[in-house]
Amino acid sequence: MLVTASRKILFEPIDAQNARLLYSSMLNETGILYRITGVLYIHGWSIDSAIVKTETLGGVDDIFSIRKLDAGQMDQAQLERIENDMDMLLRGEIHMSEYLSSYPDRIQSLVLSMREDSETRLEVEIADDPATASIFLQTKDRPGILFMITQILFLLDYDIIKFEANTDQGIARDDFEIRKNTGGTITESDRKQLITVLRNNL
Repeated sequence: MLVTASRKILFEPIDAQNARLLYSSMLNETGILYRITGVLYIHGWSIDSAIVKTETLGGVDDIFSIRKLDAGQMDQAQLERIENDMDMLLRGEIHMSEYLSSYPDRIQSLVLSMREDSETRLEVEIADDPATASIFLQTKDRPGILFMITQILFLLDYDIIKFEANTDQGIARDDFEIRKNTGGTITESDRKQLITVLRNNL
């Protein structure tokens, strides 16, 4: 467990292959999910379910149910490496692009796995309050898919306000509520761009 004045990262092992990751912070920092999902993917963990919520006062509380993709036993040293990587990225000691550049094989594997799935269902809707929009995605589950989605949203300068993910029988179902980091209105042009970029990369 890593605890600082502003954030907490806690792993709770469930069995040899599964664990729960709890992340809480007093601040809603840009790109939190991008960094967390990236570290989990790099270290060979899949996210089976997640609940992410930004609190009214700006803090965040995230709960992830995660699973090791290889058959090796989970050990404390491995969990500490993941915690340390997350802490290093969230404190800004290293930029995410620099971190990812140290794992070219993992990134290449991710890109190759994102082949078009004809069964993918994608909906992007602007809310009654045009400062926010919702994204619903149902697609074949693949390692790193949440990392890919959060990376796209980060690069397009969106903040994820709420997020729920579930995986069942090889199908991932993800719901996002997003807003622009600039605080501006999400337009129809923005909606179409989101659909195009997500479809082209998933």
